Amino acid sequence: MTSLLCIIGAWSLPIILRSKGKALCASLAAFGVLSVIANITYKIPKEPIGWVNFDTSAGKIPWDIQAQVQRQLDLIQSTKDILISSKNITLIVMPEQIAGYVDNPMLLVWQRELKFLPWHKGQMLMVGMERPIGNKGLYKDAVMFVYEGKIIGFASARQTVPVAMWRPWYAEHTPSDWFKTNLAPVPWNGKIKPAALTICYEELLVWPVVSTFMLEHPLAIVSVANDWWADPAERQVQREHIEAWSKIFGVPLIRAVNG
Repeated sequence: MTSLLCIIGAWSLPIILRSKGKALCASLAAFGVLSVIANITYKIPKEPIGWVNFDTSAGKIPWDIQAQVQRQLDLIQSTKDILISSKNITLIVMPEQIAGYVDNPMLLVWQRELKFLPWHKGQMLMVGMERPIGNKGLYKDAVMFVYEGKIIGFASARQTVPVAMWRPWYAEHTPSDWFKTNLAPVPWNGKIKPAALTICYEELLVWPVVSTFMLEHPLAIVSVANDWWADPAERQVQREHIEAWSKIFGVPLIRAVNG
């Protein structure tokens, strides 16, 4: 449908350039109607069977260390429950920052506990968390990738929310990394394939998604967000943005949100 609209737009361009008044208005109106019809009728491609988004309503990260540790242990238990529920599950996606602050000692707890879960071949888990960078107060808004019980890597946001998280004038903040493309490894027909990864604020931007699709050609979009602070209207706008990218590139979308 997008290709068809481009062809129609290109065919209409000479007419628009040569026309005045009614002809110009008619061309623009016709193109607008076709765009609306395409937006209404086009459906986001369905994600592969076995992909599960784990939405939560846990609110903000607790300040208390014990509460943070308990939240992380609860997430590990939730992962176990999901894995037990069906052998056909291949991907579990959890929201941005849902695990809170995960330093290296706590990461060892994750490593130890994850290996005892009832994994099956080809299963992947993605968990949002904050990860420290050195010891000067910098941290990453990160997603951890777990494959068959083993931590295989991390990806971090290219751009977080200005002022609230990205504030380079302060010592403690999440630095940006504008010139990378973020990919998430996803199970796809028995193999691991690349998906574009967007982390919260990136859903509202153009270049993170477009640059990833231009350079990497991913097969899907994995999106994680932490919207507990936003009102329903703001949440809806953010969801519509990432769904629009899924429609534009014609790929399935899986999205996990903490509200």
